[in-house]
Amino acid sequence: MNISKILKRLFFFASISLVLVVFMVFIANSKIIKNSKPYLYTSTKEIPHNKVGLLLGTSKYVKNNFINLYFQYRIDAAVSLFEAKKIDIILVSGDNGTIYYNEPREIKNELIKRGIPAHKIYLDYAGFRTLDSVVRAKEVFGQKRFTIISQEFHNQRAVFLASRFSIKAIGFNAQSVSNRYGWKTVLREYLAKTKVFIDLITKKKPKFLGEKIALLDLDKTFVMGKFNYRKHANFKVVPTHLSTKKIYIQKETLQQFVAMAKAAQKADISLKILSGTRSFWEQKAIWERKWKRYEELTPLDRAKKILEYSSMPSTSRHHWGTDIDINNLNNEYFDHGKGKKEYEWLVQNAHKFGFYQVYTAENGRTGYSEEKWHWSYLPLAHDYLTFFNQHISNQNISGFEGAELAKTLDMRKNYVNGVAQNILEYQGILKK
Repeated sequence: MNISKILKRLFFFASISLVLVVFMVFIANSKIIKNSKPYLYTSTKEIPHNKVGLLLGTSKYVKNNFINLYFQYRIDAAVSLFEAKKIDIILVSGDNGTIYYNEPREIKNELIKRGIPAHKIYLDYAGFRTLDSVVRAKEVFGQKRFTIISQEFHNQRAVFLASRFSIKAIGFNAQSVSNRYGWKTVLREYLAKTKVFIDLITKKKPKFLGEKIALLDLDKTFVMGKFNYRKHANFKVVPTHLSTKKIYIQKETLQQFVAMAKAAQKADISLKILSGTRSFWEQKAIWERKWKRYEELTPLDRAKKILEYSSMPSTSRHHWGTDIDINNLNNEYFDHGKGKKEYEWLVQNAHKFGFYQVYTAENGRTGYSEEKWHWSYLPLAHDYLTFFNQHISNQNISGFEGAELAKTLDMRKNYVNGVAQNILEYQGILKK
């Protein structure tokens, strides 16, 4: 057989293969587009209500630091749905592959700027692919029905995928981007729709699943500590090598503390949690024990004495699962030797993991005395403080001895908000 015949056969088989690939791409795209069409909406008036909107992430910027229109239009769509009361909670799912690239955090920041309450936004940092985002919304965040927010081409694929995982999803189409601007994305989408069937055939699973996380419809009982954190899906026991007793904190808080403890260990610093979450009733026991201890004082002086280092029940940041006491409960311990080294490391590094000292010695701060051991995980705690300020008044603080003094002492202003200035100014962005 001569070279000419071999080349002709190769060309023939290559041509047949190309035709088959094009045919498969056409069939895959047509099926997904047809099947998803009844479940896609462009009007906030027509789209049904779902508790959760799943906002699919993308980068904020493109080349030359220009704003990514896909990003901008998805933010617009999510805000319009929320303002129209067609979703109650926004679950942002995107890529956080490195500490320098964080789609969910960028999107959350933009949503807050647009007026979405921080406590209504939840972040999924493991949405590396559309399949991951959709499946994790069900398997990790417990949602079997939700609204997917992205451009139409993306929603077609996401809604189709959802149906194959027994999820009742609809899509709200963000404004499209011209083909001239996003031609690469459009081309990539043709192949992505084809890959959907490969993933389904091979039973592809998300890169990470992990423990379940509840999407809280934040309420007064939570921020006031009137719930059972031991049975709450978002709380977990701190490993024994990182604590001195059985302590619960929120899973996200724990995840970041573990990372911080590992980093500290490299600097020959050992970090242990002495105290974590406390319920209203546990705080009440602490408060009333001290109330009895100082019974020789007038009620007002008794309350002020206790409030040097302990909170009134309903007002403690320890109710939230975000605040921890580290290594020692005595300021003097951190002034010299081993303790000084530990404190200096925390001051220089804790913010990299989201932790900030709440009660500092800075001038002008009201409320509790300085506590060098008390550190707060602000990506969550900031949202809860915002909610507290919006929904809790001094009149809501009750159910324990001396509670009638909450108004006299203006607990909300002078103590709940008697925190370091950077805590009040924090906007939910981790500093680098």
